[in-house]
Amino acid sequence: MNTTASFLTLFRSSLLRSNPVLSQPVNTGLRAVGIGSQIIGDLLGSILWAVPKKKTSHSKKRMRASNKALKNITNIMRCHSCGRPKLMHHICKYCYKDIRKKLLGSSEDSTTLA
Repeated sequence: MNTTASFLTLFRSSLLRSNPVLSQPVNTGLRAVGIGSQIIGDLLGSILWAVPKKKTSHSKKRMRASNKALKNITNIMRCHSCGRPKLMHHICKYCYKDIRKKLLGSSEDSTTLA
């Protein structure tokens, strides 16, 4: 352990002496990272933790995705005015278009801007 620490200290000092640019901390946008600092170990550790230990089997993937299937719609009924299918508790889109045309047509005639 002591020889490893002394080797790293020697390596860092020779690296910094040979290249003065490396002695300056590098700004990554998140925080300053210096050569041989504890922060680099933290960054590498967080990256290495994200790797799964084993491959997810085909069966496990399919079981996880089994509840994502499309469900049958049971709340469809016929519109009272036009007879087309529509969702229950929703306005019929075809009847809504007709009503909107009538309302916008009559409001444009009465409120004409000069």
